[in-house]
Amino acid sequence: MATDGIDMDGRVLRAVSNDGDGTVSDATTFRFEQERDLIQARYEGGEIRRGFLVGRSDGETLDFRYTHLTVEGETATGRSVDVVDRLPDGRVRLHEEWSWDSKEGSGTSVLEEIDGEDGDPTDHKPHPMPQPSSRMNEERFMRRAIELAREAAERGDNPFGSVLVHDGEIVMEDSNRVATEDDIRRHPELTLARLAVRELDPEIRSETTMYTSTEPCPMCAGGMVYAGFDRVVYATSGPEIAAFTGHDPGVRAAEILDGVTEVEGPFCHEAALALHESVW
Repeated sequence: MATDGIDMDGRVLRAVSNDGDGTVSDATTFRFEQERDLIQARYEGGEIRRGFLVGRSDGETLDFRYTHLTVEGETATGRSVDVVDRLPDGRVRLHEEWSWDSKEGSGTSVLEEIDGEDGDPTDHKPHPMPQPSSRMNEERFMRRAIELAREAAERGDNPFGSVLVHDGEIVMEDSNRVATEDDIRRHPELTLARLAVRELDPEIRSETTMYTSTEPCPMCAGGMVYAGFDRVVYATSGPEIAAFTGHDPGVRAAEILDGVTEVEGPFCHEAALALHESVW
């Protein structure tokens, strides 16, 4: 996105949002703050209830790598994947991927965009709709992870919590204890991965899902490679937390766990985001 999309008071005038059915429309304006080359933004007004963006700038161009919107109970997450090519007039063609999540299910779409001009999704692929009972269970597991995160914050640790689920039951749970135990390893995801390797058979671990209030950091995802869980489902993403903490991990959990564990999220996002907004 070229810098002429920004006016002097620090407002980006255009943002792309996914409406949940594969269509793409203009969102509203958002105000951004820049610290060095990291841009963090909050969407304002319009139909968007919550939203923010994480990106980078070299002073001439903006590279928005992650966008998150919540609109009327639906969550849309966008990521500018690549600059496909540069046009003769200097504009660039971008390839963007969007995913959405609502009570009815999930889906993805791909947007080809020319430098701030909306395009049409070229490929909208709805995911299978989860069964209501399964969905309710998943919400229960994630809300327990978020509650553990809240308990961690109340005792002076960072607000992160995780549970391990096998065959519809929570078999292990933990929360962040880095501050109270003075141990940088005491992230809940890494602790549960370590305990699972020690106490659960590989076959059981391969059928296990971790529900975690926040996307695992690179350290935790690295440990989870050895655990070999079936899935990990997070409520808030690493780039989202970077918007609060100013620390960008740089590597996503899905990259580290590729081919080992399926990574899904965000899920139950509003409750987790509200917790982080109250803590940071």
